[in-house]
Amino acid sequence: MFPVSFLALVLLKINKKKIFSSNTLWVIFFLLLFKIDYTFYLVLNDNYYNSAFNSIIILSIFILALNIIIYFLKSSLLISLNKGLMQAMVLNSVQSILFNLKPLNLFYPIVDKDLNFSLIGYYFNYETPPSLNFAYFFIELILIVFYKNIVKDKLILLKPEAYVIRNFMLIDKIFIIINFFILIGFSIMYFYSNDLLQDMFFLSSISIITALIIAVYMTFTLNKHKE
Repeated sequence: MFPVSFLALVLLKINKKKIFSSNTLWVIFFLLLFKIDYTFYLVLNDNYYNSAFNSIIILSIFILALNIIIYFLKSSLLISLNKGLMQAMVLNSVQSILFNLKPLNLFYPIVDKDLNFSLIGYYFNYETPPSLNFAYFFIELILIVFYKNIVKDKLILLKPEAYVIRNFMLIDKIFIIINFFILIGFSIMYFYSNDLLQDMFFLSSISIITALIIAVYMTFTLNKHKE
């Protein structure tokens, strides 16, 4: 999967004046949400976990329902959310077809293995080397942390209330502690695990999901203070 955090960084750059206003915030939010879903799909057995949030069918039904609600309520928030979700769905579907290391069924709940397709997966005959998966995890994590730090720096420049900065500092400390224990887990797995790479994927996913949640929280906080 193409690093979603890279797409978020691109959106961060091309929207300098209105960084997180309008539907841009929702595009980033939903891309990160799709990423969390795909992370679970990567590390869990796909016989028991289907990547429902990445399904075009389910998202289309949700968008249709939103449009019906918008028709009656005329809410600017829902209109912005709806546009962001549509753009995020298109971006996510295109990159999934092109770059997914482990192909997704974008038409779930239709269960058909033939619908699982990705160009890079086809190139590797759907047997991507575990080392490539791990490299992807590492790149994604670095980019997410980079994105998180940019958002934090932009928020600090807005001079928010002291409690907001304290919350961010506390979150950063928690993230560091989590990664410290994950590093210890890597060390233990190195000596005792019979399936080292799979266990490392699982531990890496915990770190990525934590960073994603922090990034989404910081993004919404920055948007609130820019209004």
